[in-house]
Amino acid sequence: MDAEKNRAKCRKFYYSRKERDPEGHKAKQNRNSKKWRKRNPDKVKNYSAKRRKQNPEYYSEARKRSRLKAKSDAISAYGICPCGVHDHRILTLDHIGGGGSNDRPNKSAGNMWFKVRKLNYPDSFRVLCFNCNFKDHIVRLSKSWSMTKRAISERKRKRTLKENALNNYGKKCKLCHVNDVDVLNIDHINESGGGRQRKRSGWRLYKHLKDLGYPTGYQTLCFNCNILKYLEQI
Repeated sequence: MDAEKNRAKCRKFYYSRKERDPEGHKAKQNRNSKKWRKRNPDKVKNYSAKRRKQNPEYYSEARKRSRLKAKSDAISAYGICPCGVHDHRILTLDHIGGGGSNDRPNKSAGNMWFKVRKLNYPDSFRVLCFNCNFKDHIVRLSKSWSMTKRAISERKRKRTLKENALNNYGKKCKLCHVNDVDVLNIDHINESGGGRQRKRSGWRLYKHLKDLGYPTGYQTLCFNCNILKYLEQI
């Protein structure tokens, strides 16, 4: 009986404090919750795993919303791509000066949006579209290219294969009309680029098309439009 009276008294005090100072009550709850989570990391991990298993779709959608929010915040902080592209779907985070593969946590590009927000948007990052990002990557990579006669000849051969393919399928992007050869690539119109065909990319695909006499079913797209096409299909 004494225990029941004590519980009733505690409940009354709890709700009276909640009504009297809702903001302070909420702040204290958050502090207590953080302390409990810090003292019991294993329980938190097991509980979270259980909830994710019970509601996979909910947590998947929540993760997407969280990532989109982090991406939107980063774009607001850094601005859009210098080329003027403002579609958030084809904007990506770039490390100024390179080094992205070493700095990316868990090998996931999506996690970088959370990282720059946690670091308060440092100046060592910027936002670029896929076209500008790849172009910048090529410029940085060219500084370390081998200048032997064999390496130069091999690069020229691959470049010729690409230019010949573009001459047959279009020298500019079919959708946005970009004509920079470095950011153009050959796209499968009938969406058959996955599976075994994925092994044929870059100069291997251009050589394969040349051997087949440049058949129909392909088109020229830039990286931006290729990504947008993929996102609209999934």
